[in-house]
Amino acid sequence: VHGISVLAKGNADGVLKVALASEGKEIATIALTATPDWTGFFADVSIDDGVYPLYFFYEGEGEWDLKEIAFQ
Repeated sequence: VHGISVLAKGNADGVLKVALASEGKEIATIALTATPDWTGFFADVSIDDGVYPLYFFYEGEGEWDLKEIAFQ
């Protein structure tokens, strides 16, 4: 995996942090900006082959709806 994207909309202004552990260091940070339409947001990431839990943490203002998470 070399990238992660989300399809989101809302009045959010912040970042979505992705980690492999609930208290772990983030492996990706996806910047989210306010948009009334479903919009794709992307971040580079490097994850070795295997099975891992993923933890998503939002930091910022506003709210957003998440429709899709994709890995490239």
